[in-house]
Amino acid sequence: MKATRLLIPLIILSGTAGGQGLTWVSRGLYGGLAESRFPSVSADGSRIAFQVERPGQPPEIWMAILVAGQYVAQPVTVGSPPTPAIGRHPSLSHDGRTLVYQPVTGQQIGVWSDQATGPILQPFVPIYPGLAPPFVQPTISGDGQHIVFVGRVGFTWQVLAYDRSRGVTTLISFVSRLAGDGTVARGPAAFHCVSPTVSADGRMVAYMTRDRGVLDENGDGQSDATSLQVPWLITVHDRDADGNGVFDEAVPGATRTVGIFLPQGSVAFAPSLSPDGAYLAFAVATPTPPARHFQEVVDLWVLRLQDGVSLRITQMLLPQGSLQLGGSGMGYSDWMGAPTLVVSPQDPSVVFLAFHSWEAGLLHPSLQRPAVRGVGNVYLARCDFRQNAVSLFPVLQQPLSVDFASVDDDRDGRIDEDPINNADDDGDGRVDEDPSESIPQGHSLFPVVSLVQPAGAGNLFSVVFHSLAPLARAASGGPFADTNGRWDIYLSQMILP
Repeated sequence: MKATRLLIPLIILSGTAGGQGLTWVSRGLYGGLAESRFPSVSADGSRIAFQVERPGQPPEIWMAILVAGQYVAQPVTVGSPPTPAIGRHPSLSHDGRTLVYQPVTGQQIGVWSDQATGPILQPFVPIYPGLAPPFVQPTISGDGQHIVFVGRVGFTWQVLAYDRSRGVTTLISFVSRLAGDGTVARGPAAFHCVSPTVSADGRMVAYMTRDRGVLDENGDGQSDATSLQVPWLITVHDRDADGNGVFDEAVPGATRTVGIFLPQGSVAFAPSLSPDGAYLAFAVATPTPPARHFQEVVDLWVLRLQDGVSLRITQMLLPQGSLQLGGSGMGYSDWMGAPTLVVSPQDPSVVFLAFHSWEAGLLHPSLQRPAVRGVGNVYLARCDFRQNAVSLFPVLQQPLSVDFASVDDDRDGRIDEDPINNADDDGDGRVDEDPSESIPQGHSLFPVVSLVQPAGAGNLFSVVFHSLAPLARAASGGPFADTNGRWDIYLSQMILP
């Protein structure tokens, strides 16, 4: 595992995907008055956890389970009589039988388990010296045994891990030095560390930090530099660098933390590890004044940790070489989510990346110009490290879009205005006449993807996302047409080569 400073040329290929249509997972919840967002999906796509929020009410955690070919959604409940679990941002284990979430108060971490004796809810308060609530951004490992989260230690946010089998909380974002007895002395980073992501076995943890003091690239137990505040960078921490099967040992060689180094002036955010911990996806941007904000134009990268080989997904995807991801900030928000990725079981050099983008040029070549902003849409990319190639597959195809040339988008009584910039997009002197220039009717964001399921000669994926677009339609405008104008959860099954 090592960081990378180099880019490798890649080939971008257009692609088509087979599929089995869309499933409206959150159909009709609370009479269509609720906002359903932030999904998490099990490895086989049979269970989907998500957040449901009614106007004026706190958010609830819901679970949709595939039963006889249909998804049945119901709240995750606690107590007698049962009441919905109140919280945000659920995270599912691979078998879908354990989830964690962030309670609204942040005073504990919610853990729900579907056990042989029935489902139980076991919220807990993590214990570590100096650790104080709120506890935020909890994520569970695929095996259901490790929970990474962010809490306050002193005056800074720190990344920690809770081992469910041992009942032990460990600091992940530490600075270290060798003690007199030969062990490693550890203390919290001097600056904020946030947005953790974890491999399926809990061994690898990546996160954002502003402290270079956490780096220990040779694993000798001593930080490579004194604590120094830097622009946001991503670090990858190996909790079992010596491979003896014991995590977090405080001895030299037992752990290792490397940094992902970028061109000067750039910042990295939205990290996401593959389940096997072999690959890391992340976004890169340049801060704009004030420094706490990110530009909306960013690059997406996928890095192979073993040898530091990287694919810059946007390098040849668009003429401007970057994407409109939308929104400013980092971590969980309504407008920005980490890309998620899984590895092909047939070829470990191939990974599949789910992401969202506002970039209109991804929908139609005529819109491939700098700073052309559409609406959020979701995509699945096939990244082949053996061939240095990327194939792009829109999750939502163009038939689910609206032509600029036939709709009064802003309802001012004038047809054919361009909802992006009221411009002549294809440069032929006629405004808005091209019916092929189309964008979806509403944002679709925050896609998560299941593990790969074999499907004949192809690979089957369940891609789950939340959307404002009216994707579910009834021929007569019937009761199940998605016309409520609220966020809803959708699932798309796609078959890729």
